[in-house]
Amino acid sequence: THNPQAIIVTGSTSGLGRCVAFGCARAGARGVLITGRDTERGKAAVAAVREAAPDCKCGFVAASLDDGAEAARAVVESAVALFGQVDGLVNSAAACFPRGDLESTSPELWDHMMATNLTAPFHLTQLVARHLKAKKLRGSIVNVGSSAAHGGFPLILAYSVSKAGRVAGRKSTARPDIRSWTR
Repeated sequence: THNPQAIIVTGSTSGLGRCVAFGCARAGARGVLITGRDTERGKAAVAAVREAAPDCKCGFVAASLDDGAEAARAVVESAVALFGQVDGLVNSAAACFPRGDLESTSPELWDHMMATNLTAPFHLTQLVARHLKAKKLRGSIVNVGSSAAHGGFPLILAYSVSKAGRVAGRKSTARPDIRSWTR
């Protein structure tokens, strides 16, 4: 039987994340949680999803993912409160501006890029994986990558490093039964 999913899509008030949220709703998701920093854009995205897919329950949580583990926890808890459970996560939110190379990247820019593009997806993934395990659910977690992760680009140093870290994190968490590999 078809079991519609409840999905969290980060960075879904605009750009690729918004397109993913619409795609999930149009594909029959029973719920989509829109997240982003801008409340007005969030409300507009929710209204547009509801109009495009009236059977999809849609909500918005304002979140600045560079605020750490508490922001991630608030997103996941909001989704569970809205939908009863979470079946999937799309880590789409990303900071990519301002740009900077080795000389011009400030410690603040580096920290912001790592917090948004690497640390927040880690926290969200961990929380959703724990939720899925506790509820004995099968789910999916998608991490949106970038070609910058594979070769790097000098003018987007911190962005490239953060996306490469996300790729390594995805590969490291894709098989949680790693103990079976060492036998």
